[in-house]
Amino acid sequence: TQKTFYELNDLQEINCLNCNSEKKSRVHTEFGNIGIVKCKNCNLMYTSPRPKNVELNYHGDKNKYYEEYKYIFNGTKPHHRDKNYIQELNIIKKFIKKGKIVDVGCNAGRFLHFAEKFGFDAFGVEPSKSLAELGTENFDLIIENCKLENSSFSKNSIDIITAIDVFEHLTNPLMFLNKSYEILKKDGILVIKIPNGNYCLTKLKIAKLLNKNTLNMDIFDSYEHVAHYSKKTFEKFINNTKFKIKK
Repeated sequence: TQKTFYELNDLQEINCLNCNSEKKSRVHTEFGNIGIVKCKNCNLMYTSPRPKNVELNYHGDKNKYYEEYKYIFNGTKPHHRDKNYIQELNIIKKFIKKGKIVDVGCNAGRFLHFAEKFGFDAFGVEPSKSLAELGTENFDLIIENCKLENSSFSKNSIDIITAIDVFEHLTNPLMFLNKSYEILKKDGILVIKIPNGNYCLTKLKIAKLLNKNTLNMDIFDSYEHVAHYSKKTFEKFINNTKFKIKK
């Protein structure tokens, strides 16, 4: 659960998620004592110290989530990301027209709901039991309640893996990438959408120019985002794996 102020004993120091270096410089502090740092070895910007058990942010009460989503489930209101999901699926269609798609961190399954309408065989992976059950029960989806690393998908069996606004939440992104490569077909694709960490730096600079108290501002979403990739550091990260970036 998100807090507005984190004591030091709520947090843990972390080495770089890319190169595992412990050498870092502080960029910013928010939510009390959460740190935004930059690796002195590879320049990746990430959160350290970060909240303990940070991946449990979305393991909330099922009934509360249902109240939030019920209008979407019954079709009386659109989801605020519907246009984005449709745009992303249209981009995916340019690479692969049909096949088996796995959405990682699928939440309650709205993206998968559209993926089925686009003609894909849609499956989800969601660590939150509450959200996984909601997607299964209300969108009639197949969602495994686990991380991708613990999923049941066979090697070379998946055409598309999507991680839409998820990669920045992963505490072990290299393990995720290795598992993705293992279960994707040889001509399969991994689609990753992430926020640009440089945008957060720009927000920070503007706030300081306006003499805002940046310590009390939510600039980096650091209570849940464990890394803040720029285009350059993200490409460097991916280039250290077996994946090749398609442009």
